[in-house]
Amino acid sequence: MQNIKVSIIVPVYNTADYLNRCLDSCVNQTLQEIEVVVVNDCSPDPRDGEIMREYEKKFPNKVRCFWHEKNKRQGGARNTGIRAACGEFLYFADSDDYLDLKLCEKMYNAIIAKNADMAVCDCNFIDDKVVIENWSYADRTNGKFDSPDLCSRIRDLKMHNIWLIVIRKSVIQNNNLYFPEHTVADDLASILWFVASPKIVRLNEALYYYVQRQNSITTGRNMQSYALIIKSIEYILNSDYFSSLDIPVKKLVSLYLYRLVIHYIYIVCIKYPVEFLNFCNSILALFNIYKVNYDDDIYAQLEDSIWVRDVFCFIELNVGLPDFYFKFTVFWNTYYAKQQIPQDKVTQLKKLRSCISPYMGKRLTIWGCGYFGKQNAENMSVMGIKFEITDTNAKNHGESIANVVVKPWDELKEHTDVVLVSAKGIFDEVNARLSKECPYIKVVDLVQK
Repeated sequence: MQNIKVSIIVPVYNTADYLNRCLDSCVNQTLQEIEVVVVNDCSPDPRDGEIMREYEKKFPNKVRCFWHEKNKRQGGARNTGIRAACGEFLYFADSDDYLDLKLCEKMYNAIIAKNADMAVCDCNFIDDKVVIENWSYADRTNGKFDSPDLCSRIRDLKMHNIWLIVIRKSVIQNNNLYFPEHTVADDLASILWFVASPKIVRLNEALYYYVQRQNSITTGRNMQSYALIIKSIEYILNSDYFSSLDIPVKKLVSLYLYRLVIHYIYIVCIKYPVEFLNFCNSILALFNIYKVNYDDDIYAQLEDSIWVRDVFCFIELNVGLPDFYFKFTVFWNTYYAKQQIPQDKVTQLKKLRSCISPYMGKRLTIWGCGYFGKQNAENMSVMGIKFEITDTNAKNHGESIANVVVKPWDELKEHTDVVLVSAKGIFDEVNARLSKECPYIKVVDLVQK
């Protein structure tokens, strides 16, 4: 393939139901001098490979397909595409989304007209073929990310979505700005593209269609994914290019990443409260390596910068204290009105804390691992309260709830001071039984309380 202006790189993994639409929008671009580099990242769905071969056969002068022998996640697939690409410029599409047919033409022409190195457009969010939002870079910045001043670019940068970017390939290659592999949120690496590109042009036009669907790589994130995001951030902070930046620019890039971390802290706090403490500790470990200075002037320049500083300072001062999760939720909801942690969670914690506060320091055992038992176990875990858990149903023995294994009562009664009954309608039965077997054990009904 000769004289390729834009290489469109498409990683593929379990998207057969959407892949035809994506590839159709790529091969039918009005800019003729393009190629489509499709990388199968060990997709378990054979239909993905079949569709790829079909397009490669039908469009031999436009489509080239590659297969990984081992899964490298999206970052690895994109890196394979970069190294295989023949185009002067690169564009990255997700295989479940699709492009406006004039995306490459308009973005390329804008770059050439302004002698630029990177172009950024807007996009539409799609749900069941209906446009639910027109997403504009201009609406989310102060309009300066295309400024020749690097500090202005990064200070006003709010998003880094690579599917809105066409970039000169040499910018990535010459600065070694490839994606992190075997992780998630690999597109965080594109933050450095905004620094490395000598000139950026913006198109105030939605040219990409982002399809919101369940179980995509982005929407289907689990706790492991959020832990891996920290690895992607570490990849950026460890890069030679980041190390070479002037200190003011380096501080602003770091601040951009820290803003994202605040968002992930909020999500983990709500969705994965049991893992919240470990997640916060991993963040602090990362920041200790890079010597974050919360007294730096940068944290007093912008409102959201002050919030970043305050959140991290709170975590650093309180992460080792009892009831850290409870204290964090109260802190967050008191000082950050824009995005509240659900009040019912805070209410649950307050109620449980009040019920068991007279027994703090004693050996606690939750009795019952049904709905209420699991809820109490999770809430006690996030508050840093140690406990055991038992259940009369032997089928539940060995199950792990909030990282605590359910055990038979006979194994726990010699190591229990207080039993916390956490199932409806069994308090009288448990209380009567233990008053005979273990009269020294206090029995508390957490369901009625």
